Amino acid sequence: MKLDWHGEDGGAGATIIRDFFVEGESDRLTDVLLCAPSHLEPVPCCSVTRESLRKGLAVSVDKAERQHRALRGALADHQVRCHLLPAHADLPDLCFTRDTGVATPGALSR
Repeated sequence: MKLDWHGEDGGAGATIIRDFFVEGESDRLTDVLLCAPSHLEPVPCCSVTRESLRKGLAVSVDKAERQHRALRGALADHQVRCHLLPAHADLPDLCFTRDTGVATPGALSR
């Protein structure tokens, strides 16, 4: 499967194309796509989040960034390569990139 994203290591506006594939869900994790929670804010996209906000949910960007650094450290300790997306103020929940899943017919034919 091909993943296209703009990365810091490719310069401003550069598109970096990487070829990633998974043979099975129990394969060893070697690469992850992450984004720092620099602009983290709750996005009221579902009833659970809206209700949590109504009840006073608050986030701490400082705490989230400490947890993100700890996650990156733990991944590095296990030789997992972290690919970073730049944070954007207009995408406050972009740090949840780990929730992304992609499947294409082409990936199934590998």
